[in-house]
Amino acid sequence: MVTERAPSHPPKPQARLEISEQGLEQLSEEERKLFLLLVPAHKRSAIHLSAFEGLYDANMIAEDTRYVERMEDKFRKDENPDTAHLKRRAELLEAITWDEIGHDNWLGREAKPITASRYDDVKNGVDLIVEFFKKEKADELDSRMGLSVDVTSNVSSLEEKFQRIKNDIRNGRMAYVKYFVSSQGARQEIPNVPKVVVGTDAVSIKELGLLRLEIHGLSRALKENKKSGGLSPESIKSMETRLKDAVSKLAKHRVQLLFLGEIELQLKTFSDFAAKNNQPEIAREYEKALELIAEVKKDKTAPADKQGLKLSFDEEAANNNDGVYQALKIGLKIFE
Repeated sequence: MVTERAPSHPPKPQARLEISEQGLEQLSEEERKLFLLLVPAHKRSAIHLSAFEGLYDANMIAEDTRYVERMEDKFRKDENPDTAHLKRRAELLEAITWDEIGHDNWLGREAKPITASRYDDVKNGVDLIVEFFKKEKADELDSRMGLSVDVTSNVSSLEEKFQRIKNDIRNGRMAYVKYFVSSQGARQEIPNVPKVVVGTDAVSIKELGLLRLEIHGLSRALKENKKSGGLSPESIKSMETRLKDAVSKLAKHRVQLLFLGEIELQLKTFSDFAAKNNQPEIAREYEKALELIAEVKKDKTAPADKQGLKLSFDEEAANNNDGVYQALKIGLKIFE
């Protein structure tokens, strides 16, 4: 495995930023506004291949860069105008997921999200890598997990992703990440990382969008008022109350429990499949990841008097009936 012994902080050069807006007109107004607010920043956070100069062979980096460029050209030419909005929605959900894991601890306080390089996104199907640190030692890594973010309720599309994971398990491996810069700055490859799919439908994304836009608008208005004034004390107090409420609702949104449930279901399925196919080491890695996620979920659903999340009947129903979740459950049947 290629890695550095000591953390380094290579500069992040500016790279060509690929942001297609085709299909945005088919999204809701909230989704369009949030797309323009979050997606560019999220894409800029992706790991750059040029950051590996001096560690990886220069010719290999150049070839991988050309591969990404060829694939980007192909995606542009092949993109179907009728389904482009689904790709834009997926990019938006990926940005929201990255933002919420980082700011609202959707996968636990010890989780740090890192946006995968475009190469690993395209080649290896990894959108985000989440690093989990130990509770008792905040600077000591516990494990990592790769995420593929999806918004489709198309079972066939999810089956394709699961078939790749199934083939990997049979061959005694998990997902591969070639270009990785840890949250502590070390450049390396990750030859075996558990990967899962997380996703939710348009209804949930609209809910998240409304809250995120409200937070953005109120924060901006209060910040501007500090510079120029003009708002009455009553207006300021009202806006601060609304802001606090929106922040709380987003931090406690039901989708984080939906994601944790999706992850648990997959990790259990993958672990069982690995065990049945004589891959005990792979099975154990998925079991370890499952134990970690179960602990995160336990912490989040602690009794209400300890600030645990408690979903209403309607919220539970929304999660259970989520289109992506339902498709995901059906897609996992290929492991039976």
